[in-house]
Amino acid sequence: MPGGKRKAEDGGGPRITEFQERLYAACKSIPKGRVTTYGTLAKVLSSSARAVGQGMRHNPFAPVVPCHRVVAADMQLGGFNGQWGNDTQPVCRKRVMLQEEGVVFDGTKVSPASVVLEEEMAQLAGAAAMPRSVKAGGTAATVGGGKAKGAGATAGRGKATGAAATGGGVKATRGGRAVAGSTGAAAAPAAYRAKVSQQTAARSKKAKT
Repeated sequence: MPGGKRKAEDGGGPRITEFQERLYAACKSIPKGRVTTYGTLAKVLSSSARAVGQGMRHNPFAPVVPCHRVVAADMQLGGFNGQWGNDTQPVCRKRVMLQEEGVVFDGTKVSPASVVLEEEMAQLAGAAAMPRSVKAGGTAATVGGGKAKGAGATAGRGKATGAAATGGGVKATRGGRAVAGSTGAAAAPAAYRAKVSQQTAARSKKAKT
């Protein structure tokens, strides 16, 4: 059922929502020795920092899903295990875990050198950050090309019909052709974005001749 809870991919364990599935997949892509912010994950997933925080708080797969690698927008550690504040035991443990992984600190804040920003995070998350309807194709969207039906959007070549939507590096306009757009929430794999860039460059070169 769309938006409902489902079991983890292995068929057992805790039941999670589609958003949690995408969130945890994106979180797993944060490299060891790096962190990102609640807000950055929210942008990549087209969600809110509050929703990301709640998802991290109720993460049933730690430490496989490394929620300790997500920090506050001001580079403070934020919360951990439902508690907030640098002096609390869980947050102190979060700092130790990050330091052991190689994260660099400036006082109580994470050094900018250790932070994964939005563009890189979108690339790391790739297709994992896409809503299931976009990844699946069919009536919601197509990923390789052709036309998207209903209110979906294309994540490749062709046209989108119905409502406008983004699909990993391309923005589909209402009833029009898909054009290059921002990476945004449904981030496409790097190979696909490179292909789009090549096509855009080819069109620009042709227009000049």
